[in-house]
Amino acid sequence: MGKRKINVISAALIYIVGSFFTQGLRFITLPIFSRMMSTSDFGLYSSYETWIAMLTVIIGLQTTASIANAYVDYGPLKIRQFVYSVSLTGLISGSIIWAILFLFQGLFTALFEISFLSLSLGIIQCIFTYFFTMLISEYRMLDLPVKYLVFSIGNSVINVGLAIVFLYHMSSDKYTGRIYASTLASFVCGIAAVIIIIKSADKKIFDREYIKYAVKLCSPLIFHAFAAIVLGRCDQMMLLKMKSSSESGIYSYGNNFAHIIYVLYTACNQAFIPWYYKKLKEKKQRDAIRLSKLYMVLFSCGFLVFICILPEVITFISAEEYRNVIYTAPILSMGFYINFLYTFPVNYEFYQKKTKYIAMGTVLAACLNAIFNYFLIPYYGGVGAAAATALSYFVLFIVHLFVAKKIIKGYEMPMYFFVMISGVTFLGFLAGYIAIGYFIVRIICGAICLCGAIVTFLYMKKQIYNH
Repeated sequence: MGKRKINVISAALIYIVGSFFTQGLRFITLPIFSRMMSTSDFGLYSSYETWIAMLTVIIGLQTTASIANAYVDYGPLKIRQFVYSVSLTGLISGSIIWAILFLFQGLFTALFEISFLSLSLGIIQCIFTYFFTMLISEYRMLDLPVKYLVFSIGNSVINVGLAIVFLYHMSSDKYTGRIYASTLASFVCGIAAVIIIIKSADKKIFDREYIKYAVKLCSPLIFHAFAAIVLGRCDQMMLLKMKSSSESGIYSYGNNFAHIIYVLYTACNQAFIPWYYKKLKEKKQRDAIRLSKLYMVLFSCGFLVFICILPEVITFISAEEYRNVIYTAPILSMGFYINFLYTFPVNYEFYQKKTKYIAMGTVLAACLNAIFNYFLIPYYGGVGAAAATALSYFVLFIVHLFVAKKIIKGYEMPMYFFVMISGVTFLGFLAGYIAIGYFIVRIICGAICLCGAIVTFLYMKKQIYNH
């Protein structure tokens, strides 16, 4: 058992290294892309990414989320056959979506302001990304983070490399070069994933029991995921429609910096979920509380360090026309931090298979986000859009904390701890945002937070060894 607990940290570090390598590539190339693409190109590519996000909801019917529960219910010996069987939903749903796109192509091209060809390539990209995601989700539950790392890095390297090549050789509509590159990268990695999934399956048959299990568990998440798109992408699309593609592009550029927080907590969550589910199954709630608290404090300290250095990073690597995002990126980062807090009660809801509450909460937050954006964007532009999103994430967090504590019941994390950690972190964020123009003040605050993160990490490591 000791080895299993130590692996929580080692696996988390591998996931973080992989995620930050891919994010690091994005940041290394961000100054290149900002000079090779106009702000309008950024806005149109952001519209394509919204299309991809919508497709990801439908293609596969969100069944990639079923693998963690399947591991608990069916055991590790059957997980490969489960992945093989459930993967069929990706191909079927993708084909249906393309038929709908073909019939109503005028509607979709007008909505997203990109061509039918680009929309079709998005479907191809999402089908193969689905297979890729199924495989790395299997690797995560089988404690094979190195294989996950290889696939993630390979996909990012191919994507970025091809994007630079395409953009270099294109004289106009350069956003399409990014589309071609991401589609081709997903195709290469997706084909490799399909081959591995087929070879790993004991029987080359599609088990209907597994498919029914995955669809029944995950179908409520379709509404959740659609609402999450509205929640996460509504600001960019409303800026595109209410302001301009240029302003939407600048906002999207700033979102790349805030996205680091999302990448970090997603990577940590990939290591945390298998461990957390196994602890709940073993009735070891004390272990779950102990590590959850330390994990939360560590991440919060890291977040405040990030906020303190973010303005310098943006100023250093950005072209002049993009530098105003120093005022929107921190607010977007705060939204992602609140989303990190929200994952704790949601992980518990998903373990209890109460996915309908996940969907209901996200729909509510998405509706509020659209309303907030409608009133804030005309007056405050990108800053208003960022504030609307962060506020909506806060509502989502409160809703799920209430559901886990009062409706489902049994959630082990004390309420006072959430109040304390979120309150202290918000005050630190507010101080860092007010001090955007005061470099020395932010560096001192960042150094204090960094020391706190190091001490928390060492304490966390000791706790895992001892317990």
